[in-house]
Amino acid sequence: MTSIKNPRQWDIWLVYLYFVDKPKVGKVRPVLVLECGKNHLIVAKITTHDLRNNISDYALDDWEAAGLTAPSTVRCAPVFEIGHGELLRNHPVGSLAQTDRENVAEIIDSLGLFDEQG
Repeated sequence: MTSIKNPRQWDIWLVYLYFVDKPKVGKVRPVLVLECGKNHLIVAKITTHDLRNNISDYALDDWEAAGLTAPSTVRCAPVFEIGHGELLRNHPVGSLAQTDRENVAEIIDSLGLFDEQG
């Protein structure tokens, strides 16, 4: 786990994220860091709702080890770009277990979200 707002891939952080269908409304929620840039992060939201899309959603197997308080689903699409300053704490909530990392990476690869970066 990292600290002092130095996020790494697979960390879970809290951010205020706006709803896609209501751009002026949002809430604090955990997000999974998928990619770290110098000034931005690409994140996927994490929700306690059940799977909605079998192609782009993943139900975490080891949500407790990841620092989450309830069974959770990673919504791998759409992804969001945020600035480092949008992270709400100086430290992450937790980090995904290896098996969950591998499963989320497989979904991200199958969706072709980062093909341009190699």
